Amino acid sequence: MSHPELSREQVLAAYRKVKARVGFSNVEICEILKELGVKMTMLKAFLLEESRQGRAVLSLGDWSLSSEETRAAAIEIQGNRYLLVRLNEAEYADRKNFNSDVEAP
Repeated sequence: MSHPELSREQVLAAYRKVKARVGFSNVEICEILKELGVKMTMLKAFLLEESRQGRAVLSLGDWSLSSEETRAAAIEIQGNRYLLVRLNEAEYADRKNFNSDVEAP
């Protein structure tokens, strides 16, 4: 599934900014959303597909300590609400390196 309005590079850049700011690999989905300035439906679809492909890991986080803003950006799957995400940056680097190693015919 493709999301032409939202590239992996855009999301990864936003993720890296948030990760550097907070100092943790698991970051709040709402922080990536704010960084990107896109609609939640777009980011949710993107993150769910990345998760299915093994390039993103959703985490529950602590609902009781989360703000309303953080809770509003939760991704619900089978009754569980995920507040955090960790992107597999190695997967992105490997893919980029693989693509740059391929020679044109």
